[in-house]
Amino acid sequence: MAERILISPNGMAHLPDKCNHHPDIGHAEAGWGWVMWPGEGVWDLISEQRPLRATHGRTDRIARVRCRHCVR
Repeated sequence: MAERILISPNGMAHLPDKCNHHPDIGHAEAGWGWVMWPGEGVWDLISEQRPLRATHGRTDRIARVRCRHCVR
C-alpha cells in the first residue's frame, strides 16, 4: 500500500518516486494535492467513474487517470 497518492495540477495520479513527472520544487509549492494513507486498492480504482479528490495540499485537485509509469 502506498503512503500517499499525489495529484498533479492536470488531474493525474502519481505515486511517490515511481516516475519522472514530479516537479523540481516541493509538491505543495507546485500546486499539487495528495491523499495520505489512501487504503488498499484505492490506486487501482482511480478513473472517470471513481475520481480521487486530494485531502491535503491543493484539495481542489481531482485525479481521474493514473500515471502509466507509476507501477507499484
